[in-house]
Amino acid sequence: MNQLPKHESYLNPHNCEVLDVLVDAYQRKLPPYDTAVLPQEYRPERMREDGGLYGTKEHAAFFFNACAYMRSTNAGDAIKKLTRLFDERPEFFDMEKLASMEAGEVAGALRNYGLGGIGTQNAIFWVENAQRMMERFDGDPRKIFEGCSSYEEAVERVRNEKDKKNGKGFLGFQEKMASMLLYFFTDEGLMTPTGFAWPMPSDRHAVRIFSATRMVDVPSTGESFYYDRLLQPIRDISQEYADARGVDPVEVTNAVWQLSSEFCSQAPGNQSKMEQSGEMKPVEVNPELAMQQRRWSRSCGRCFLRPYCELWVALGNTNKYKTIEATLKKDNFHEQVSFSDMGLV
Repeated sequence: MNQLPKHESYLNPHNCEVLDVLVDAYQRKLPPYDTAVLPQEYRPERMREDGGLYGTKEHAAFFFNACAYMRSTNAGDAIKKLTRLFDERPEFFDMEKLASMEAGEVAGALRNYGLGGIGTQNAIFWVENAQRMMERFDGDPRKIFEGCSSYEEAVERVRNEKDKKNGKGFLGFQEKMASMLLYFFTDEGLMTPTGFAWPMPSDRHAVRIFSATRMVDVPSTGESFYYDRLLQPIRDISQEYADARGVDPVEVTNAVWQLSSEFCSQAPGNQSKMEQSGEMKPVEVNPELAMQQRRWSRSCGRCFLRPYCELWVALGNTNKYKTIEATLKKDNFHEQVSFSDMGLV
């Protein structure tokens, strides 16, 4: 196993230990990884390894367009909707055809499949990005990272710049989308694994895991705070970890996403409710409530990361206001599954 970096970094011994445990559990397929399903498993049948479109530019275009829905939408639902769109309207994944369409035409179709968003913004992004793809990469998203030698170069190629004439990148793409493309293209066999480490996409799932385990510093007094300031530290930690340990960034990403989606999303102290003021506030934790006990038993009570998890993290209005609230855990729930049952001792 590679040694940790000797320079000052976010990757301190605690962070490395937490991520070691996380990745080990993922590789051993401990719960929830034994049953969890990744969003890309809902892709079109023809894009599977035994399908006729596996590895093609249409396959790449599908996941390029999918990136637009990896912000606040449920990723699995988005892939299902995109799959239905592809099966019935494949021209929307042909960059040459898409580049010649009118945004209004695209907007109507996207709305019919539940992919429209607000107004015509999504459609404008689809058309403009297809035009840029034609101009810069011959309409083939597989060429985006050809010859790319670093994550910084990958970001430079996809990050949108305001100067359309001389700038680079694509509408809606910043650091997270660079990681999303690297993730999808690597996992889907659309590119050979890079020779460099790249960070996991920093999103609400990463914020929840990294905050709850104190890999990043957050207030634990229940005050609401913007989580954007955590995104770069999370990128730095996950990238340095993948580099130091020689771990595939795809595995780091899967380990975080699936744990958060399957376990953390059910945890009693991670729930939010709408107040009369319209503000989302964390649900008060009460171990005597049967519903909360069931939630705990299905999540924290089965979780291999519990010894490291100190905070409830209520994501609340992350989609709209990008705020979270964290409070100290007081683990007074009744244990249902021991660590020995989980194979951890």
